[in-house]
Amino acid sequence: PVFLLFRILILKIVQTLVLLKNAYCQQALDHEKSERYNRSINLLQKAEDIHPNCEKTHYYLGRIYFKIGRLKEARAHANKALSIQPNYPPSQKLVKEIKDARNWLKLGGKQVRRLVSQIAKRIGF
Repeated sequence: PVFLLFRILILKIVQTLVLLKNAYCQQALDHEKSERYNRSINLLQKAEDIHPNCEKTHYYLGRIYFKIGRLKEARAHANKALSIQPNYPPSQKLVKEIKDARNWLKLGGKQVRRLVSQIAKRIGF
């Protein structure tokens, strides 16, 4: 009987943790809609602490980091989500968007440097 009670207790604890993780994720998504990204990230990190191998949590973190321009963190979480669930379409799409954004930034950076150089030459620097 003690072993059975122990198993029931463990099961209840696990169920409670899953509910807590889901609540953190839902609150985080609500904050994301209101553009309270830092609060959303904090809640998702709590969800990650509870269940570090949840592809949705990593996808959500990646998506929010992407929205605030933190591409390195966005890519890390999107890739983590894909390492957990390789065929997770939202993360596959996010990885592509991050790659496209990085390419645009590289291209933009080259153009800015070229323009600055041209302007500097025109004004005698």
